[in-house]
Amino acid sequence: MCALASNKIMGHCADQDGQACPYDAADMEKMEEAFEELKDDWLDEVFGVDSKLDSENWMKKIVAKESIWIFEPEALRKKILEKAELPFRY
Repeated sequence: MCALASNKIMGHCADQDGQACPYDAADMEKMEEAFEELKDDWLDEVFGVDSKLDSENWMKKIVAKESIWIFEPEALRKKILEKAELPFRY
């Protein structure tokens, strides 16, 4: 999901539009490096210190306002760029 919301989609859009991607190869690498940390952040938001949640509580937590960003491409892209310390250009 992280790649689809960021570096993969940006490359495809640039190909379709005929415009250069606003991020270079080094920026794309920084984005990829941010994926694991961002995934850990989301898991921490959902599970907290618990290693398990029952199904009902898990469903409530993943759709909670503070955790839903992982399912919204623009919000996910903004968090990836923030972790990678890159400006939001696309």
